[in-house]
Amino acid sequence: MTLSHKILLGLAALLVAGAALFPDDVLAFYRGGYPTDPQKREALQLCQQSNPSFVRFLESDRAACYARMKNAGRMG
Repeated sequence: MTLSHKILLGLAALLVAGAALFPDDVLAFYRGGYPTDPQKREALQLCQQSNPSFVRFLESDRAACYARMKNAGRMG
């Protein structure tokens, strides 16, 4: 096994351990990027399609997206 494979395996183990130690945070992170609210889900999809640099997992990008959609009248 090469050094790069060992490093990748170590990083994967750290990610799994972090997810196991903080499951609520991981779930909140996922739900932020994929909300259950249909309007927010659609807004994020539109922002992602119109802006190639949009990252749905960044809180600042989501907030800006929701603000743009609200100003455009697409969100209540």
